[in-house]
Amino acid sequence: MARKRKIPIKEARHVRLYMSMTNTHAWRDLNCYARAGYFEISSRYGGPDSNNGRIPYSGREMAANLNVSRPTAWRVFRDLQDHGFIVLMKAGRYGRKRRYAAEWRLTEFQCDITGELATHVYRQWQAPIRPPAVADFKERIRAVHEADK
Repeated sequence: MARKRKIPIKEARHVRLYMSMTNTHAWRDLNCYARAGYFEISSRYGGPDSNNGRIPYSGREMAANLNVSRPTAWRVFRDLQDHGFIVLMKAGRYGRKRRYAAEWRLTEFQCDITGELATHVYRQWQAPIRPPAVADFKERIRAVHEADK
């Protein structure tokens, strides 16, 4: 009697958003477009030892997939870079009769090109300190004057 070979069951493609990432200040500061953009980029990641560092995604594709304008799509890339979720590995360009998309790396996972470990730069991100608005000063002065009366 022949033995049955065990065939490994492959998981369906999916995107995981870990609570350790979504509870960071950087994630909370992102707008809805940037969060959706991260989901779109990470959906192209093929898993360990595959394509992190070579994830192709252009601004036109992002604009079409999120149903936004191209400037908004590039703002999504800029916000994700500024907050430490992605790193640009190779800039996109237009060659002879062909467009080449930019290539990205997710900082959440190990880089498959250089072998660099996951940096998790988004964990160290701090919100920029904004100077108080004039309205805040007026409120403080009004509160001081009312306390003196």
